[in-house]
Amino acid sequence: MKKIFFLVTFITLLGITFAQESKVPIPDTRIVEAFGQETVDYLLQTSPRTIEYYNFFLDESYTISEIPQEKVHDLRDMLPFTLKNPAIGEMPDFSAEGLKKLNILRFNINIHPVMGAIYRLGNTNKIIVFYSGDEITRKFKESQNQ
Repeated sequence: MKKIFFLVTFITLLGITFAQESKVPIPDTRIVEAFGQETVDYLLQTSPRTIEYYNFFLDESYTISEIPQEKVHDLRDMLPFTLKNPAIGEMPDFSAEGLKKLNILRFNINIHPVMGAIYRLGNTNKIIVFYSGDEITRKFKESQNQ
């Protein structure tokens, strides 16, 4: 009887250990690039859900659209999408290849809970449209329930 009890306890503890280990998210490299390894390690220990959110946020919080050439003049008054702390001479790459690796965490973004935000991507005819904060949160929660 004792052997069965210890075996069941051992299997339960092993299952809990594997369940906890599998819940530690793997941070996207862009998160490390934006915040540094020390901060990411701290978040992994204290708030792994924050890393999950940033992983989601990096690819699912916005869309990029092209504006027809005849409407480009309307973009002049739109806020530019600027880097937070650029290195000397660093310019964001808004080419098709650059947009595939876009690290939005390195940019100045002001997302309103209800309205989202729109920025012009450099001198291109492209804009980046962020969903509202509420919409991003809703989509994140939905992704977690799948």
